[in-house]
Amino acid sequence: MSMNQHDIIGKYLQAIGVMTREFFYEMEDHILSSFENRKDKTQTLQEHIRDEVQPSFGGVKKILSIEKTQMNARRKLIWKRFFQILMSYLLGWPNMIITAGVSGVVYISSLYINNSKLFGISLALWFILVFVFMSRILWYSYQCKTKKKYYKTSQVYSVLGNDMSLFISIPNVVFQLFTLSGGSELLMKWVNSPILTIPGTVLLILFFISSQKLYK
Repeated sequence: MSMNQHDIIGKYLQAIGVMTREFFYEMEDHILSSFENRKDKTQTLQEHIRDEVQPSFGGVKKILSIEKTQMNARRKLIWKRFFQILMSYLLGWPNMIITAGVSGVVYISSLYINNSKLFGISLALWFILVFVFMSRILWYSYQCKTKKKYYKTSQVYSVLGNDMSLFISIPNVVFQLFTLSGGSELLMKWVNSPILTIPGTVLLILFFISSQKLYK
């Protein structure tokens, strides 16, 4: 593939709204293969894309719907993998040793600081988790832009970026549920309960560890 061909295909895919790296290269390979095997050898690459490739998919909307379908499939795989990793820390050997160590540190910490502060640490861990995810996503998008890529992100980062907006809202949703069910008094009972704050803190730490392994 020549650079000129790469630029023609890249500008076309960018113009119709292809966003992710994986689908971009899949479409690029398909277009090149189709172009190399075209019947009319006088046909230019631009003409082939317009007259052969795009109609064969059913138009631009159909092409983008394929990308969306792939994204949904990727989302299922990502979260399946995430929960597999998380469960390996809860039930799997030798990762249970790490969980035991984390639990011990959190428990010992709870002996020296009150539960409301431990709850604050848990909440901070939650936002750190979201911040780390969003930083990676934004950094990757920035690299795509500075390196003049024709795509904006990867499927993994796109899925996680969309889902992070839900994660950000979870603390607020929990607070609203407490407000509706029993007000601030019930919330303070929960915050000051070691039965809830200690396991909750351990679980958030395991969430953070598991999430980092998604990138490996």
